[in-house]
Amino acid sequence: MLVQQRVRMRYEYRMQVIGGEPVCGAGCIERFTPADNRGNRYDPRMEETRNSGRIESHPDIARLYEQFAHEAAHAIRGEVEGPYVMDLYLDDAGRPHVIELNPQSNSGLYALDMDALLTAIGNNPAQFMPDPKRTATPGCLGVRGGGDLTVSGYRRSPFSDSLCIQKKRLQGRKHEVVELRHQRPAPIRKP
Repeated sequence: MLVQQRVRMRYEYRMQVIGGEPVCGAGCIERFTPADNRGNRYDPRMEETRNSGRIESHPDIARLYEQFAHEAAHAIRGEVEGPYVMDLYLDDAGRPHVIELNPQSNSGLYALDMDALLTAIGNNPAQFMPDPKRTATPGCLGVRGGGDLTVSGYRRSPFSDSLCIQKKRLQGRKHEVVELRHQRPAPIRKP
């Protein structure tokens, strides 16, 4: 157990880290999804107090988080493997801190830049293949080899019972990057 003094976490922000590099990020605003992104790789919208409903734009904080996330990701490279998210906050003195690191597979996306995320996944397909040494497999995003059963553009994921809906294709050595939306799977019939 880790115990520390109480801190006020201001402007919570989530960075997506793939290939050991931050690739995009967004403020932890629960009601936002990637469809709310306005073309910013590091979305500047955030709430000083999470879930307060007072959304503010702070491009300067987003740039500070981008720089800090690069430094932090490089400092832990080799100790942390695979894609992950890095949650950040500002203390009262305006210094960024890491709240926690989590697997990417079950982390909220908020208003992140989906194009930047999918490009990074396409450039790092090996990070999304099941690791035989671990039992965990990707959940929300996955990369699969060819030959999967296709029905009207829908595919079942080998990683979960979720329905895979192709948002965008990125080619990377017989692998296709897909976005999974957690919905009730439709029956699959052979073509």
